[in-house]
Amino acid sequence: MACVSIIIPVHNTAPYLRKCVDSVRNQTLDDIEIILAENLSTDGSYGLCDELASEDDRIKVLHLDVAGQSHARNAALEHTTGRYIGYVDSDDHIDRTMYESLYSAAVKYDADLVYCNFYQLFPDGHTSGMADTGKTVVRTPAEVVKDIFTETVSSSPCTKLFSRKTVERHPFPEGRFFEDHAVVYRMAGDSSCIVWTDKSFYAYYQRADSTCHTLTPEKEYHFFLAESGRFNYLDRFDDIPQDTRDAIFRLQVDNCVGRFRHFLALGGAASLKEETCEMRKIFCSVYGQRGKMSEKARKTIFKIKYFWPLYRMKHNK
Repeated sequence: MACVSIIIPVHNTAPYLRKCVDSVRNQTLDDIEIILAENLSTDGSYGLCDELASEDDRIKVLHLDVAGQSHARNAALEHTTGRYIGYVDSDDHIDRTMYESLYSAAVKYDADLVYCNFYQLFPDGHTSGMADTGKTVVRTPAEVVKDIFTETVSSSPCTKLFSRKTVERHPFPEGRFFEDHAVVYRMAGDSSCIVWTDKSFYAYYQRADSTCHTLTPEKEYHFFLAESGRFNYLDRFDDIPQDTRDAIFRLQVDNCVGRFRHFLALGGAASLKEETCEMRKIFCSVYGQRGKMSEKARKTIFKIKYFWPLYRMKHNK
């Protein structure tokens, strides 16, 4: 049994894969296992995974016949033995002390979740990130969920170390983009103790062809589902003031309105009819809370609810 199991989904990332895996293999925390969950790669990643496994007996390889990052993460979890679970994307890399730092904090505070900072790494070599203090801070689930919702803390699982029970309670939704946006806040919300290590250990490589940089109607729909699933989640936390909850609710509704408009502009109403109906139903169900919305969102949802044919005609492309 390893202290930490690190899951790396792999799909057509051969140019970046060795650097990524080497950064995990070279961790100062030696008692780790690495699960490469490769699914349907066509660029040489398949063979490279096997080659990497032959070089280090801590590496296990799964060749999956179903595509999708969520499926890869969920399937890989069944093959882990670690008390704590971490995730790294196969085109990124990490500082060699990342998991020793996160694991030490998890053990010291008996935490269900420990997270660190990240920095953006661009193809031309320049970086952008947070100013680190190096401090370790114990935080409440309410604080972290609020910060995830306001994007002060990343929704990515890759800057985090989770207790096994936390991950097992919250599988990633399969067949969807922005799956981390839909589930990581729930992992935080159900944690008994959360620790923040204020240091940028994770290098997030900015690929122009990555999921978040290439949007389609389907991706807009999935982002909408993830964001609308957050409505009123903060009401479970008594230690968050009502005005703060209302402000975040307004932000979430505004985000969904913007996503829906972009969905329509991309032709989503014609290509994804059932999905369009589902989004309209979500808007209609939340309209009862119109007093908490921005005036602009209230008017837009009123039109979507009561004047849909005209609204669609105006915004659909």
